Amino acid sequence: MKRIKTWMLAIAAAIIFVPKLMKDGKDEPTAKPSPSTSTTTSPRSKSPDPHKPTDDESTPASTVAPSKPTRPALTGTFKEYQGDGPQTIDIQKPQGSQPVLLYFEINPASNYGFFLVEAQDAGGSQTERFGGVVKDEKTTGTFPLDAFANGKQTAKIRVMAPGPWLIRVYPISSIPTVSKGATIAGNSYETFLYRGGEASATFKYVGNTSKGRVTGTLWPTDGSSKANSFIKEQKAAVEKDVTIPAKTGESLVLIDTTGGNWSLEIP
Repeated sequence: MKRIKTWMLAIAAAIIFVPKLMKDGKDEPTAKPSPSTSTTTSPRSKSPDPHKPTDDESTPASTVAPSKPTRPALTGTFKEYQGDGPQTIDIQKPQGSQPVLLYFEINPASNYGFFLVEAQDAGGSQTERFGGVVKDEKTTGTFPLDAFANGKQTAKIRVMAPGPWLIRVYPISSIPTVSKGATIAGNSYETFLYRGGEASATFKYVGNTSKGRVTGTLWPTDGSSKANSFIKEQKAAVEKDVTIPAKTGESLVLIDTTGGNWSLEIP
């Protein structure tokens, strides 16, 4: 597949998506510590740290009711890592130098806190970075690493979290796929492939603080056009009809939020 020129992801500088990520790789490297390996059937440049909380960070009252986090099952062999609080770990990629899909779970130590996940190359330079707010319940999500042509290879993950966390490193081909008639929901970052043409959809979001932010960005995987943001809101609660601007048969979608429940229903 061709390279795809993109604009910035949310508030990041412009970068380029490389849809070669769906190809298999070889020669898995050795890294420390050795993770567990299991089989289950069940992407952004630099971004700023999550905002420092104010005295009023209560969840806003809203009649919007997004679905609880639901994603298509992730498949494939993964490498799993667990920790508690701040920690930097070496990771192994399932397919050598190929991009990966990162699945993460962040648990709040009490009822409120921030998390930051920073991917680094072997020399400790940042390759990707994302974060948000975890409040009351476990935050889960997915994020592509090394899926952008910045010439860097992730070898380490630095996690800043208020409590226990879990990370699984999947091959990039594990990105789930949705189409018309589906509803996908989450409470943090989420990456998926949309298969279908332009479609109307309903998007709902309730931030877990009084200052919410959420964006949705789409890239055609055949390189036929640039990235297109179809959701871009800085509100505590959102319920609106949106148009998924797909012009080809397959597009990569990234939902990017500081935290809170959201859902995208594609009738």
